[in-house]
Amino acid sequence: MKIKNIAILGLISLSFPIQLLAQQATISSSPTDTQTLGTTKEIQKIRQTVQEKVKKKLNKIIDKVETRQAWLGSVTQIENQQITISFKDKNGQDIQKIIKCQDDTVFISLNRQKTSLSKIKKGQIILAMGFFTPNPQQQIDILKAKRIVVSKNSLQEIRKKIVVGTVRDISQTNSVFTITSLSDSQQQYQIKYSTKLIKLKQIKLRNKMIVILKADPKHKNDFILVDYKIIPTTTTTSSPSPSSSTSPTPTE
Repeated sequence: MKIKNIAILGLISLSFPIQLLAQQATISSSPTDTQTLGTTKEIQKIRQTVQEKVKKKLNKIIDKVETRQAWLGSVTQIENQQITISFKDKNGQDIQKIIKCQDDTVFISLNRQKTSLSKIKKGQIILAMGFFTPNPQQQIDILKAKRIVVSKNSLQEIRKKIVVGTVRDISQTNSVFTITSLSDSQQQYQIKYSTKLIKLKQIKLRNKMIVILKADPKHKNDFILVDYKIIPTTTTTSSPSPSSSTSPTPTE
């Protein structure tokens, strides 16, 4: 009888661990936990989808921001109505940009003589003014050119003829206005202009302008306006910027 009771107790004691293990297994894989994991994955998926949509929307907004800019550089390639220019940035690194010519792009020389894309050669220096739209997918920046000024001079020489400044005074009796250089507030230029090139009503005080000048042969301290571009208040002038000129004394 004792042997029988001992056997029964042994069976009972063995059954307890099995039941506990079964309960633990049931708890770890309960339907509630499985449902929670599924819900978490769904939330992460929704969050990722929303983030992607927001990113695409922001990229579309950024792509639509168009600014007027002026790029100065040396021509390295001309192909399919596009001019590739190169220059060195502030760190001395070689940078390339593309100038896209359009049907309404105007080509002129520093003496305001009309020219054309076909006459531009590799190695020449050009100042391209137009519209730039950022595009993160493009490896090289592209400017839609409205006006291209072509020079036979070196990059250093043409920079001496370009000034970025603010209009400080406008004569109401003569075709003359004065600008102050943005790079040197002590440097002022008294500029004579032709009314065929620019009208008096187009010039306003505190306007920021990019001007291409040549020395006035009759008056040593005066300059003659060759070409210009009025910069809207929201516009940034991209490197290579004419304002980087360290010696902005125009020469013939």
